[in-house]
Amino acid sequence: MLSAQRPLAPTAPALLARAAVWASWVAQVVASPVVPWLISGAFIALGIMTSLKTPLYQGADEGWHYAYVEHYALGRPLPNLNLHFTSGNIAAPYFQTHEAAQPPLYYMLMGRLVALVPRGNLMQEEVLSGNAPNGMYGNFLPADDGSLGSGLALAGHLVRFATVLLGAGVVLCSYVIALWLTRRREVAVLTASLIAFNPHNLVLSGAISNDMAVACTAALTLLAATYIITTPRQPGLLAAFLLGLGAGASLLTKYSGGAMLVAAPVAVLVRQVRSRFTLSWLLRSGAALAAGALLLTGPFFIHNLQLYGDVLAWQRVNTLMPPDVVPHPFQALLHWLPFILATFFGHPGYIFPLPSEYTHVFFYVLLIGLAGSLWLALRRGLFSRGGLKASAAYWPLLVALAVNAVTYYFWFSQHLATENARFFTPSLIPITLLVALGLLVFVPRRWQPGCVAAFTLAYGLFTAVTLYQSFDFMYAFPHYLSTASAQALLDQPDSGRVRFENGIELLDVQLKSTRVNEGDPVDLRITLRTTQPLTRSAFLMLDFRDPAGKTVASYYTRNVVRYSYATRAWQVGRPLVEDFQVNVKTERTEVLSILAGWTDAGGAIRPVGSNSVSVEIGRVKVRAAPSGAAATVISATDTVPPLARLNGLADLLSARIDHDTVILNWRATAEPARNYTIFVHGLDAQGNMLAQHDEPFKYSAAYWDVGDRFEQRIEVPDLSRASTVLVGVYNPRTQQRVRAFHADGAPWDNASVVVR
Repeated sequence: MLSAQRPLAPTAPALLARAAVWASWVAQVVASPVVPWLISGAFIALGIMTSLKTPLYQGADEGWHYAYVEHYALGRPLPNLNLHFTSGNIAAPYFQTHEAAQPPLYYMLMGRLVALVPRGNLMQEEVLSGNAPNGMYGNFLPADDGSLGSGLALAGHLVRFATVLLGAGVVLCSYVIALWLTRRREVAVLTASLIAFNPHNLVLSGAISNDMAVACTAALTLLAATYIITTPRQPGLLAAFLLGLGAGASLLTKYSGGAMLVAAPVAVLVRQVRSRFTLSWLLRSGAALAAGALLLTGPFFIHNLQLYGDVLAWQRVNTLMPPDVVPHPFQALLHWLPFILATFFGHPGYIFPLPSEYTHVFFYVLLIGLAGSLWLALRRGLFSRGGLKASAAYWPLLVALAVNAVTYYFWFSQHLATENARFFTPSLIPITLLVALGLLVFVPRRWQPGCVAAFTLAYGLFTAVTLYQSFDFMYAFPHYLSTASAQALLDQPDSGRVRFENGIELLDVQLKSTRVNEGDPVDLRITLRTTQPLTRSAFLMLDFRDPAGKTVASYYTRNVVRYSYATRAWQVGRPLVEDFQVNVKTERTEVLSILAGWTDAGGAIRPVGSNSVSVEIGRVKVRAAPSGAAATVISATDTVPPLARLNGLADLLSARIDHDTVILNWRATAEPARNYTIFVHGLDAQGNMLAQHDEPFKYSAAYWDVGDRFEQRIEVPDLSRASTVLVGVYNPRTQQRVRAFHADGAPWDNASVVVR
């Protein structure tokens, strides 16, 4: 009888053969020309997701960027930077001294796109006319309802989508440049994926900003430079002209893009030396390059020369960005260097936080990659005379990076405002290519395609999940409530709502915490809506007052730089959520009242049916900073067991009755988020109710600190007739009593403490 034979376990040679087949298949996949398009498509999808999930104008300085776009959408000329507060012209809009100090190409192109959308006149009337208070126009931004919307909201989204496409252009250029330079598709794929799935790049692409625009113009410039050096044919004048055009576009997009004006001639010179072309070719190519650059930058240079006596307007721009009081020496740069390096992969702008583990891991990925590139250069003798000639194809990229780094240092030494890697967006491809080459040094050649494929899939998936999960943080910015959330809020009893005479209604106020330490901000989330169209821009006032009625802190949206939605653009009836942070300082620990009010051009707006100009919306306990080390004082009652312990809330230290008044001494053992209610029951000898009274803690439990002691006197009519008096505490929301225990742990019956 034949028995079934068990299959033999695969031998080591068989496993290696299978692995070789898989490695060969993966190498073919990596070598497929479809891969860069797939990576770019994934980048576009993630960029659009980031754009749609981020409320409009909440990116890094995004509101200022859009104001400059709107300037050109209205057909206005290059701004005059001499119109500035410090020159005595207080009517000059502030936007002309902020992002308008930047070169104009990105804003001009986006302005032409925005001009296709009917946008109304809100931005023109309030912002660009100079009517925005202090020139800050944050309060005039139209509200984003979470969809593409219309008008200014649609225009803002269109600019974002166009910026995402510019980022996709960077991804494609990085692949082609890496492939032309190395002739290795795994290097090209790794370079493209490191750029495409870098959260920093996705956030910059999903916002209105010229950062990714200059990365794109620099990528096109380096693409043309790489073509001129690597093409087997003699490059024509058109290639040199396009190279100059890209370099000029880079400078005209962002000042840091000026590094391309230095890198571009290097490409022509390298090709002339390597191929031993004639001097005539060098001169003709140089002339074509200069013509391409001046075609774009010439009008900008002439404008600056006429107004400022400086082709770049650099001196004027520096006066508009005041330097720090103390110049920053080279040692300061060394101090910031780890953070700057970490932000290349880990800094997402000002939108959402990345897990610290990610930042740490990719900080070392960057360092390992750069170290690997250095080791590769040393191993191949690239610093020798022959090695420099062999590596000449990389010179334009390295020169661009070097010039970018030098200009960054000079900027950093005067303005400690660019202490992150955003300044290096023109050098995005050179840095990433060096990292990719350095990382692959540590991987055997035959396994490189498989490792690159696995890394690309893992990094893309990680970035997608991380971005999506991090969007919860974004709702700290103003946003409309969803339809379901809005209806649930409006269905609640309106006892706490306050309506002002202009139609603005306060629907809900939430405190992140009812107690804060001095130095920590008080976080409020306020839900509002307007019940009628608003014809005037209104501004919110918040006052923090001590028990004596003295104002200890205030917050006025007219006088601060913040992103808020223009009240005139609010949609009637739709609840809108805004978060506020207020720093409060007090001399002693106390509970402060929070009052809210509104003003517009006509003055204070009163709440309906009130003679006051404000209304109390909440209270918060602010703990004063300790004045010094104080001795711990233990009173006699600390050594005496309490009368009762209320489960996870407080200890009832003692109780006594004086006629119809019960006097209770408490010690807080927890820090609840809301107040509780005390009940007092007086019973006769048969257990019938004779007297009863419920009263909240006068020193609200929402402000307790563990260890706080306080006394509460409660008057109960006819309590003196009762033979038994019971005391307890319950949650007024749930009506559930707090369990009470004796000092030895035995429970009190019915959560009621017998005090007589």
